[in-house]
Amino acid sequence: MQIDTSRFQLKVEFGTYGDTDKTNSFGQAIQGFQTHKTLRAFSYSQSIGQQLMLEGNGVTYDRMIGIRHNSAIKEDTLARINDVIYAITNNSVDDTNPVSYDLITLKKGVLDHE
Repeated sequence: MQIDTSRFQLKVEFGTYGDTDKTNSFGQAIQGFQTHKTLRAFSYSQSIGQQLMLEGNGVTYDRMIGIRHNSAIKEDTLARINDVIYAITNNSVDDTNPVSYDLITLKKGVLDHE
C-alpha cells in the first residue's frame, strides 16, 4: 500500500505521562505529558461496516491515524495532536516491508496515572 505524502498533514507527538522539566514551589517535578518522538501522520477512516462491527463488540475510539512504520513508538502510551492528548488504545503494526504503515487507534481524555 502506497500513500501519497500530501496526506501526512498531522503532526503527532508520541510519549508517556511522567515527570516534566518543570518544578513546583517545593522543587518537586510536575507530572505531565513527556514527548519522546514527533512524527507526521494522516487521518484514517473506517467503512460503516467496520465501525458497526467494532461498536457491536464494545470497542470505542475517538480517532484513527496512520504513520509510516516506526518501532520506536511501541512503548509510548499517549499521543498529542493539536494540544489534545489521546490514549493509544491499539497500534496495528505492519512491518512486512520497508514501505509499510501502522494504524493507531486513539481515545480522547484518558490518562494513566500509575
